[in-house]
Amino acid sequence: MNISLQVADKKSQVPNLKFQIPRTKKRQNSWELGLGTWSLGLCFLEFGFWGFGSFSQSRLVFNNDGYMVIEGGARVVIARNNPDAITQLGTGGRIVSEAETDYIQWNLGNTAAGAFTIPFTRVTPSVVEIPLTFTINSAGDAGGRVYFSTYRGGWDNNLYKPAEITNMQGQDGDPNNSENVVDRFWILEPNNYTTKPATEINFTYIDDEHTAASNSITEGSLFAQRWNSSTNQWGDWFGTFGTANTVNNTVSSGAVTAANFFRVWTLVDQDNPLPVELLSFTATCLGEKAYLQWTTVSESNNDYFTIERLTTDLSSDEDGNWIRVGTVKGAGNSSTIRNYFFTDESHPSPFGEGQGVGFYRLSQTDFDGTNSAYSPVTSYPCNGSMVQESIRAYLDQEKNIAIEIISDHPFEGTACLYDMALKKIVYIPVHAPGGISYTILGGLNICPGIYVLSVADNYQTYTQKLSIR
Repeated sequence: MNISLQVADKKSQVPNLKFQIPRTKKRQNSWELGLGTWSLGLCFLEFGFWGFGSFSQSRLVFNNDGYMVIEGGARVVIARNNPDAITQLGTGGRIVSEAETDYIQWNLGNTAAGAFTIPFTRVTPSVVEIPLTFTINSAGDAGGRVYFSTYRGGWDNNLYKPAEITNMQGQDGDPNNSENVVDRFWILEPNNYTTKPATEINFTYIDDEHTAASNSITEGSLFAQRWNSSTNQWGDWFGTFGTANTVNNTVSSGAVTAANFFRVWTLVDQDNPLPVELLSFTATCLGEKAYLQWTTVSESNNDYFTIERLTTDLSSDEDGNWIRVGTVKGAGNSSTIRNYFFTDESHPSPFGEGQGVGFYRLSQTDFDGTNSAYSPVTSYPCNGSMVQESIRAYLDQEKNIAIEIISDHPFEGTACLYDMALKKIVYIPVHAPGGISYTILGGLNICPGIYVLSVADNYQTYTQKLSIR
C-alpha cells in the first residue's frame, strides 16, 4: 500500500509538494519507513510535537532498509530532542543527503547528554552506509538546533569545498592538500545557539573515498579536522590522533569543546594535515637582547622549530637573507595550547652600527624533515630609543587594504604584501605625519587567498594576515 503525503509551505500555508512512501505504515506516534524510497525535493518536513504543518509525530522510524532521499535544498526537521527521534528497526534505514544544503535539522536544544545517530548513506556509485553519531557532553541553549549533511566529490576537494572554505592548503605550504584529505565533507552547523554544546563526533568513511587515484592517505592515520570560520583557517585545532578504526571505517573527533564546534568537517591524514597556525609570534627587547615568544594551538608531527633572522632591514627594498640563530624542540603531536621562548643573544645591531631592529621568522620541521615557514615579525628597538606607534590594517568597502598609523612622530617606512610563501607581491613607501593617518593599498590585481601585510620603519614591524576574497 502507498501512502501519499502532502507537505505545506509554512509561510503561504499552501501545499507545494506531493510524494509517496511505498510500503509505509503509520505507527502510534511515529512514521515508519519500510522497504522503498521517500524522496524530498525543495521543502521542509517536520517531525515533532508542535508547529503549523508538522506531522505531530514523536519518532521517525526506519524499518528494513527504508530510504529517505533529501535533495534540492530540502530540510527535514526532527523536533524531538531525544536520540530515539530517529529509530531504526529490523535491518534499519538510510538517509541520503549528498549535498551541502540538503539537511537533517535536529532541534537538540539544551539536551545535556545523549548520542544522536543519523543513518547517512551513499547510493552512487555503490550503496554504502556511513552513519554519523553526534554525542553531546554538555548542553547548549534551549532554542538551539544543528543542521547535518554530508556529500562527496572527486579527488580535488577545492572543486566542491563548502561555500565558506577559502583554501585546502597543507601544513607544508602546498596550496592544495587534497591528496591527503578524504573525498567527502560533513556539515554540522550549530544554529540559534549563544552557547554551543560540547560534543564528540563519530564519522564513518568509505574506502574508495580515501583510496581514489591521486590520493596519498594512510588509512590508520586519518583524523578529524574542522574549519574555523571565525579566523578562516583549518589548523588551529586538531581532532584526537589515533582514533581511526580501519575495520569499522570510523574516526572519532575526540572531545570537542563549545569553542571548537564549527560547521565544516573532514578527515585528513595526520602526517599531512591542513595547516598549523600560530596563535601568536612576538619579539621584544630584553636589555640588549631580542626575546621571542610564540604560542601554538595545535601541532602535528612537529619535531622542532628553527628561529631565523633577516640579514637586512625589511624597510628597505632588498631581499636579504635569512640566517639561523637557534632551534627549539617541538611537541610532536598536540591539541593543547603550548608556549615557547627563545633569546637571541646576538641582538642588537644585526644590520650595522646604530640599527637595533631585528626581523624574525619561524621554520617548523616535521620528523620526516619536511619544513614550513611562518611570517616575519620584529622586536622593539634595543638601542634605547622608545617611540609610541600603533598600526592596524583592514579591508575597506571597496576591498582595498587600509593601513591606519597612529604615531607620536612622523612615520617613514614601507608596506609590503606577501603571499603565504613569503613572496613579495606589493611594495610601497609609506610617509605619514604624526597623529592619525591612513594609507590605502588599492587596485590589487591578485587572486583570492590569505596574504601577509608587513608595515615597517626603523622602530618596529607590524604584521597581519589578511583574507582577500
